Amino acid sequence: MIVRVDKAGLYTTIQDAGRSGYAHLGIPQGGAMDQESYELCNMILGNDPNQPVIECTMMGPALSFDGFTKITITGSDLSPMINKEPVELNKALTVYEGDQLSFGRLKSGCRCYIGIAGKWNVDRWQGSVSPLTYGDVLADHILKKGYSIEIITIDPMNQPLIEIKRDIKQSEIHQLNLYRGPEFDLFSDEAIEQFLSSTYTVNNASNRMGYRLDGLQVDTSNLPSMVSSGILPGTIQITSGGTPIILGRDAQTIGGYPRIAITSEKSLNNLAHLKPNDRVRFKLI
Repeated sequence: MIVRVDKAGLYTTIQDAGRSGYAHLGIPQGGAMDQESYELCNMILGNDPNQPVIECTMMGPALSFDGFTKITITGSDLSPMINKEPVELNKALTVYEGDQLSFGRLKSGCRCYIGIAGKWNVDRWQGSVSPLTYGDVLADHILKKGYSIEIITIDPMNQPLIEIKRDIKQSEIHQLNLYRGPEFDLFSDEAIEQFLSSTYTVNNASNRMGYRLDGLQVDTSNLPSMVSSGILPGTIQITSGGTPIILGRDAQTIGGYPRIAITSEKSLNNLAHLKPNDRVRFKLI
């Protein structure tokens, strides 16, 4: 079966669990920003757990199908529709030859995920289908109009389909849970109190590499000079000017800013659903 991209959306990519074991070569982990929603796609459809999905950002694509299969949409609510009729999230949906999946207005969150039943015949690099935010690695997996995806389908009637309910909770202020980072104890008590008691706003320049936060600057005046060290997705660095940056799935593998904290895995997944101007607070766990 062929899935064709009729409209690309804002930033639509093919993603999977990412690539591990290459950080020492400077290769980012990558992968779906919300790994839980990625895994749910394949669970709902009965796919092998390593099959790719399509990640949509704020404005979804339009996709046409030339055959009969099952799909599902997880994550944020971007008003999905099949042939202009609204459909539910987190549910196996049937599509037939000539059907089109499209999206309307963004109701909540930022990113959703499209799973398609079957085995995806797409290129991989270092074991992953995920493109890198920078460079030319799998650049065609940042979808454009006219791109097509070949999927070797399995009879949907024989697949162990399930339904899972997962709501992306929305609130005026989002809480992210944190662990102490490697340089946590280098910050003064006052600086830590500033960081944990402040409300920050997601900057417009945020992307899959990192979320820059606007708000009260954290005091770094007493910190010693730093040697560049390894960093992971979910690490929160404080710049020399006191600005917190939460590193995303496509973050670089080394950095020189102090690492005040690291998000929990659940909070890192929830980070995928924050968009510019959303507000966040932190809780140390």
